[in-house]
Amino acid sequence: MDRERERPVQVRCNDLGEPEAFVLNRVTYGPLSVEDAWAYRQPWWQPGGDGSRQIYRVRSRAGHLFDLCKMPSGDWRISRLFD
Repeated sequence: MDRERERPVQVRCNDLGEPEAFVLNRVTYGPLSVEDAWAYRQPWWQPGGDGSRQIYRVRSRAGHLFDLCKMPSGDWRISRLFD
């Protein structure tokens, strides 16, 4: 099962700009391994459709799977968390 999320998170990145850890509800998840990465451009007719997001599917050391989005503004959000 997956749960949709759009929650801001603090992300620490490596030298390549990929997420290596993030903080959610005062809990640090990391180190992270990047399993996949892609760009998503929201359709122009939807709210906020003026920019593209970089999405990273990451797995924590404990085995949790998350989709982290780097927004056009530069801030980070969790877009999906998998149970």
